[in-house]
Amino acid sequence: MIVQHSGGRHTLVHIDRFKNKLSIKIHDATATLEENTAEIDVVIKNMHERASTIGADLDVQHDSKGVTVILLVPVK
Repeated sequence: MIVQHSGGRHTLVHIDRFKNKLSIKIHDATATLEENTAEIDVVIKNMHERASTIGADLDVQHDSKGVTVILLVPVK
């Protein structure tokens, strides 16, 4: 999503475990979600649906500092 839909070029991935959740944070300061809003909305909706199928929480944030996708996956 970061490269294909938002034009990102410098992506950082941070994976961590906190208590009973695996946190996957993907951030790109060069990405933007300001173009193709209808397409982006569909992509984000699909990402939320896929996350919910595995019981995960998804948060997509975007501002002047880039795009961040955070996925919290429950683990045992």
